[in-house]
Amino acid sequence: MPIDAAELDKERRNTQAAFSLSTVPTVIDPTKFSKWKRLVRVTAWILRYMRNLRLKTKPEDNVDPLTAV
Repeated sequence: MPIDAAELDKERRNTQAAFSLSTVPTVIDPTKFSKWKRLVRVTAWILRYMRNLRLKTKPEDNVDPLTAV
């Protein structure tokens, strides 16, 4: 069965591609810390703070106690 070019053109659809690029800003600049331990400690504090902000129910029940290192 031969392919009819006119029929093929009817079925052809135009497609458009859309691309989106988003960058996440750096929260912590590692070059501002002279000691690895301090960078790790600050990172832990920020992650803990963000986690506590996300918790919806009774924050006092969901907050982990701090421990000395």
